[in-house]
Amino acid sequence: MKTKKTISVILALIMLLSCCPVLLGMAFAADNIVTFTESGDFEEDNLRSGWTYVIPKDVIMTVPSGFSLHIPLNGVLKVEKGGKLIVNGQVIVAGDASSYGSLIVDGTIVNSEKVAPGDYGRAVLQIRFPSLVNEGLKDIIRVWYATSKSGNAYENLTPDFTYVRINDDGQNVYVPMNQFLYVKAEIIKDGPIQDEPALTQWLKAKKWDDSKMNVYLNSVSIPYAAESHRVQAVSAGDITYSPWTVDDNFLKMCRILLNSGTGYTVYGRDGEEGTAEIKWGKPFTFRVEFDDDYQMSATTADVYIYNGYGVVNYDTDTSETTLASKPDASGYYTIPAVQGDYTIYVNMLAIPDDKVTQIGGILQTVRSVFEMIINFFRQIANIFGIGG
Repeated sequence: MKTKKTISVILALIMLLSCCPVLLGMAFAADNIVTFTESGDFEEDNLRSGWTYVIPKDVIMTVPSGFSLHIPLNGVLKVEKGGKLIVNGQVIVAGDASSYGSLIVDGTIVNSEKVAPGDYGRAVLQIRFPSLVNEGLKDIIRVWYATSKSGNAYENLTPDFTYVRINDDGQNVYVPMNQFLYVKAEIIKDGPIQDEPALTQWLKAKKWDDSKMNVYLNSVSIPYAAESHRVQAVSAGDITYSPWTVDDNFLKMCRILLNSGTGYTVYGRDGEEGTAEIKWGKPFTFRVEFDDDYQMSATTADVYIYNGYGVVNYDTDTSETTLASKPDASGYYTIPAVQGDYTIYVNMLAIPDDKVTQIGGILQTVRSVFEMIINFFRQIANIFGIGG
């Protein structure tokens, strides 16, 4: 009897062990996750609905040329960081108004333009923004991002085009594949950290130039235009910024219009004519040279410094206008600290010296005639005893 029982137990254990692979297989299937363990080509054109397929680190999967890979409704293909998807054929991501398939790329995708998500399918890339503390930029910049289908922000001024603030501690976000990514890195150093409207107002007149804070995606500089950095998002990646070393590297360049006119020329301290560019906060000196033929008019000339570049309506009575101090012994005027754009304007009645002399001669002649007439009438009055 003992022998029969022992044999029964052994047979039961063998049956249990033989079932383990099946049970393990069922557990794997229940999770609905397939992780590729070796690099290779996709051989089936349809993934399974409700399943997630993962391309992990160090694995490269390829969609062969002439082959269309379909990601069905509720299906997911995810490329993890360090993994790679090469699309030589085509990837079609299904979707409708109620559900969609997803292609999620945290790693690398090659030939992303061959992905067709349609109107509802989801194809996204992970963009990783670093901690500003770790970058040494805490309280120096604030970062925002937005996306645009066309790459023209002015065509996307709708609720769908909105800048979103990135956490100072860093943040990973997903952006639509092949759309344009906008990154604003606004320099706020030495500025008020208040509510957003106040900050926005202050930014309009701040001393820093945001374009000098470079933004990089995967170590490649993103071009700057229209107050933000813009790049087409074709692969996932990491954002980095310019290191903050010397303040001078990020100061705004201010323009000073050196207006010249009839009878005079305005020169900057280094001989600039027309427009001078000076870093915010730096001093600027200039001189006014009057033509030799207009020296008489120069004696009544006033020199004004106006806030703003290219001011047209000059008004010496407004608080926005500053009458320059008298020139120094060398004939130079000085703006102690440039804090914006300016216009230099010389107010003078430009009349050539020879004309002034000629007019003066005429006036003197007229005056002599009047004096002669007055003396004549005085003599007549004295003869007749008129007057006192």
